[in-house]
Amino acid sequence: MFRLQSMIYPILNAKKILMTLDLMFLNFPKKKIGSQNRSFSAGFFKNFEWLEYSINKDSGFCYVCRMFSSESGNAEDSFTKVGFNNWKSAMLSQLCSQHQQQIKRNRNYLTHLIDIALYLAKQGISFRGHDEKYDSNNQGNFKEMCKLFSKYDNECEDMYLKKINLTSWVIQEDLIKLCAD
Repeated sequence: MFRLQSMIYPILNAKKILMTLDLMFLNFPKKKIGSQNRSFSAGFFKNFEWLEYSINKDSGFCYVCRMFSSESGNAEDSFTKVGFNNWKSAMLSQLCSQHQQQIKRNRNYLTHLIDIALYLAKQGISFRGHDEKYDSNNQGNFKEMCKLFSKYDNECEDMYLKKINLTSWVIQEDLIKLCAD
């Protein structure tokens, strides 16, 4: 698992660097905002590492949000589908603020999942049940504890109720491996 990641990340970084270099030489379409003509600037990549630009849509997107969001809409549309092209710095700062809030929510949720995994591992309690379907009466200890956490934390509940909620058996296996380390 770690080898695969270490092989992929340099490729993604190299690809992003090449794309950034290509974008530096483009003349971006200008849009009148207030009394000024504004356009995308390749310099935005320095301030917003998560930024991805679509030439066709003349819009910015969050690369990570776009890659990891589901069709069910667990990320802001302005980061994933529609994009944003109000290049006024205040707008970018606001988007960055919203983005930071989403990162904080995601980390909080992931922290809950890790805490649940650590608890189950320390207690020697099995993670999975024999029937983890959504309508099952007992989805296994991990998912049942996720439901319990969700009952007392609204943000956790919002994340847990999404189509992609990071509770699949694959994620559980990854969390077990992390607990073992």
